Amino acid sequence: MITLRNAAGSDAGLLRHMARSCPPLDLHTSYTYWVAAEYFGSGSYILEDDGICAGYIMTVQTPETIFVWQIGILPEYRGRGLSRRLIDRVLDDAAASGRGVEVTIAKNNAASFAAFTSAAGARGLVLEPKDTVELKDPDDPAFYENEIRYGIKI
Repeated sequence: MITLRNAAGSDAGLLRHMARSCPPLDLHTSYTYWVAAEYFGSGSYILEDDGICAGYIMTVQTPETIFVWQIGILPEYRGRGLSRRLIDRVLDDAAASGRGVEVTIAKNNAASFAAFTSAAGARGLVLEPKDTVELKDPDDPAFYENEIRYGIKI
């Protein structure tokens, strides 16, 4: 049975393990996952299948926006509508609080784009491109990320 619960600071190791197990997600430090879950856990969720973590969604919330930072579903649980369940929960939170939703998606991440487009469309909402997020690291000339930031107005 699949259940949904809020993330907590004590889930930091689990969340890092999940990110490592869900390529192509960026892997961050345990401390980063602790901060995100400890301070933004009320809007972040873990899906469990009989106590085993199957997926998660991490958000960062401001008074105006819920930003989806990471979403991951273990490979063996993909194709079961679990990402939709997580996205729907965040859209419910946004509707209840009157906030919009934002997410960045890499241009080559068709699965994530399709999941957010489908979830928004099912509610009569639109995933709209806002701008491009381009990141470089002055200490690592090889590092470069380029993602599109999308918004969903509730």
